[in-house]
Amino acid sequence: MSMTDSVEKVRRLLVVVLCLTAFLSNAVSTYEISLVPDAAKRRAVVIQKGQGPATASLLLRTSHPWLIDSSRIATSDDCLWYAANTPARNSTHVYRLVNADSSEQYVRIAGSLTRSGSESGRKPVFRATVPAVDVDWQGREDGWDENDEDTWARLCSMTAGQDEKARLVVRRPQDDLSLVSGRMTIECRPADVARLLKTDGTPWGGTAIAVSATPLTLLVDPLRPGTFTVTLRGTSDGQGGQPADYLVGRVVRVDLDVDTNGDGMISDADDAREETPGCFFGVSTNALVPIALTMEPADRPGRLTLSASYGGERIRVWKTRARTGEIRLPKTWNAGDTVPNMLYVEGVSPSELVRDVELCLAYDDDPDGRGDEERTCEDKIHLTVVEMELITPAGDPVNAPVLSGEGQNEFTYSTDNPGVLTMNLRARVTPWAAAGQVRNRCRFEVGAVDGSVMAWAAANPGGRPTAYNGVLRATATFTGLPASNAAFGAKKARFFFDDTQRDESDYEVFFPRDAANNVDGVPNWFFYWRSLISVDNVVYAGNSGGDMMAEVRGMTLWSYSDIPDKCSIFIYDETVTKTRPYGVGKEMSGIDMFVGTVLHERQHLIQIAAADALLPTSGNDSFRYGWSWNQAVHNHWRKGADGEWGVAAIDDDGNGFIDDAKPLPPFEPGHDDDVSLDHVSYIWWPSAWPLPIPNNTDHPIESEAVNATDNAMNEHDYAPYDWGAPGKNHKTVRKWDD
Repeated sequence: MSMTDSVEKVRRLLVVVLCLTAFLSNAVSTYEISLVPDAAKRRAVVIQKGQGPATASLLLRTSHPWLIDSSRIATSDDCLWYAANTPARNSTHVYRLVNADSSEQYVRIAGSLTRSGSESGRKPVFRATVPAVDVDWQGREDGWDENDEDTWARLCSMTAGQDEKARLVVRRPQDDLSLVSGRMTIECRPADVARLLKTDGTPWGGTAIAVSATPLTLLVDPLRPGTFTVTLRGTSDGQGGQPADYLVGRVVRVDLDVDTNGDGMISDADDAREETPGCFFGVSTNALVPIALTMEPADRPGRLTLSASYGGERIRVWKTRARTGEIRLPKTWNAGDTVPNMLYVEGVSPSELVRDVELCLAYDDDPDGRGDEERTCEDKIHLTVVEMELITPAGDPVNAPVLSGEGQNEFTYSTDNPGVLTMNLRARVTPWAAAGQVRNRCRFEVGAVDGSVMAWAAANPGGRPTAYNGVLRATATFTGLPASNAAFGAKKARFFFDDTQRDESDYEVFFPRDAANNVDGVPNWFFYWRSLISVDNVVYAGNSGGDMMAEVRGMTLWSYSDIPDKCSIFIYDETVTKTRPYGVGKEMSGIDMFVGTVLHERQHLIQIAAADALLPTSGNDSFRYGWSWNQAVHNHWRKGADGEWGVAAIDDDGNGFIDDAKPLPPFEPGHDDDVSLDHVSYIWWPSAWPLPIPNNTDHPIESEAVNATDNAMNEHDYAPYDWGAPGKNHKTVRKWDD
């Protein structure tokens, strides 16, 4: 015996048992069809929605002179009809239906009539039909699924997408289509709980369904929590009967929501993006991502479960933003439990792929939690845990400088006038495919350069980046060198996601040392280094044409005929070097050489003022321009014992004036008993001054100036302030020409 035969025997046995049960219960509804020769008749057997197992009797009757010669079930639905009393040549035949649900009442009975008192002649035929219509939930279309279909409620989720909405299928009517068109009507009530849609998502516009349109698939569009009924009705039998089938649904709202557009709010605008592209948020940040949980109606049977379908190892879920009360997944709330409205998700490790974390909020209205598809509904969100790191600038600009390309952390203004500083900023996003999704929620920030005009590239308004190959990119420029040396130097670049700082990097800004694109048009090294020392009248003098680094012209170019410049220090290009002044001073370089040179020359200004104070002057005499320097005939004299210049009462210089001190040599000072003010060993060094210690140059004038610098500073004292390129902060620390 085959398995099919075994099942069929069990099935027939069950039908017999049900027949006996129905008979004993005496719950029989009777329907009658009056037969006429050579005709077809139909009669609707109504099975009430919610009635459950039902029994009906169909009486086939004739009127004189006709008797029913014989009848049989030509076809029926699910073998639920049986011949209860069908004697030959009788005016009545009885058929019974047992344990049928709506849509299972179809039967077609065929037979013949005979005249009373006559056993010969033609026997006219008849056909009697009990029609049925059928609407099923897609996926529950087998015969066994009809049991209690009109009372069992399918869950329909308000958050279901188009492809996830519950579907119903209207079948071809089982009817005698020679008698009627078979046109059916369908409606969904209450209309504010759910409505029917076509499969393309547009509203089902009418109620009538032609036979040619079957099988017809419709969608259920839930509108609010509640219970609804779908009713399909066939053509009336003209006696108040109409075949019908019912489906019951229950709308619930199981909603798991998250901010997907980065506006800081959870709103309807986020719904369409919850799964694709989903929510993107940062790893290891204090800005936890809120997720909203909704279950309506709240007084529900069954259980509600929040779980991570995959990717759960990348996140933690908390009750509060402050990371208190961890929720370990899966988390189930049974009937009567309070479901939190909001939970908070923390990213603990970056995603490898976009949307590789799925959270699912699932409701199962079966108290046993068997998870049957028709008794469950769910809502899902996809998350991507994003890691972002600055890759330009990056690293340590002091100990690991990078001058260009990826990782650049030292940036120098161009030599153009005005100079332009260009910063090509980069941030790497993991996973790389997330870059395009998060770019509008990101921004770069760079340190200000006071006095230089900052601008973002047209593609990067406000520091918003573009995305390419998993890298966020933005370009910032600063135009015009600043006025202050302090505007250069160490800065910080910062990277923000949703206004939360995700990373920062140090970098340094430099001026082109040997260019001359500052506001004064002098070499940049001179413009910025000069501002570091409090010495007035330091003047750039170009190239000396030799090896002269600087001079005080009030000493080097002193003359009896011209007013000497006793206030200015003239600096030449040759100052930017590395050397030991006069071979004996401390070795200095670059910016320190510049400062040391200025201090050296300032000492010469001090010497000039002190030496000038040793001489008398009437304003137009040999001493009018002070102590003479670098002159073969000097004016370093005071009057002798006779109280006159030269020999008293003698015109020593032959200019026609006795004992005068004319402005230009030869003059009378220095003759006879006049006393020299010079040191016995060093001309131009006043004898009143002690010799410098050490005095290790060719002349104490320079020895004292060398000592003044050496006592005031050391090599690299000014290195922290050197923002020239090359310079002592550029590239190799404390290397002046790197």
